[in-house]
Amino acid sequence: MTEKEFERDMYESQVAAAAEKRLEEFLNDDRAIAQHLAKRNAYLVQRVEEVETERDMIAEDLTRLTDSEGNYEMKDAAKLLKYKRADGKQVGRTELFAFLRAMQFLNRNNTPAQSAVDNGWCDEVTGTYVRKGVEQNYVKTVVTPKGLDRIRRLTEDAFDDWWEGR
Repeated sequence: MTEKEFERDMYESQVAAAAEKRLEEFLNDDRAIAQHLAKRNAYLVQRVEEVETERDMIAEDLTRLTDSEGNYEMKDAAKLLKYKRADGKQVGRTELFAFLRAMQFLNRNNTPAQSAVDNGWCDEVTGTYVRKGVEQNYVKTVVTPKGLDRIRRLTEDAFDDWWEGR
């Protein structure tokens, strides 16, 4: 054993002995234990409050989604779903459209598949707008609150596999 190794072993032994002594003193000091437990309890109470606040925010979002009688445009649906890909980026409207087309939730022209309409997941909104003095018709796909839940489950089950296979 070299001198440096010997000195290191001696130092480690001294540190271990000092730690053991401090632990023994701590365990024999009821006031120190009570202070430690009080600090730990305060930390846990604070953490529980943080978790409850977060839970309440999530519950509020879900209530807004499921209790609403209105429909959502796809961009709003993507924002409300807050689904993140495996790489950490949030799924936006365009990716959501592509995914729902691949899952046959939407047709090629982004209109809802008949099964999605029949199940009450999507609907079509038609309207008109004027462009260069000419009235134009449009069809927009909207998602129902029931559809948001279905899309959420679908993305959780299959989005990452679909994304990897693109």
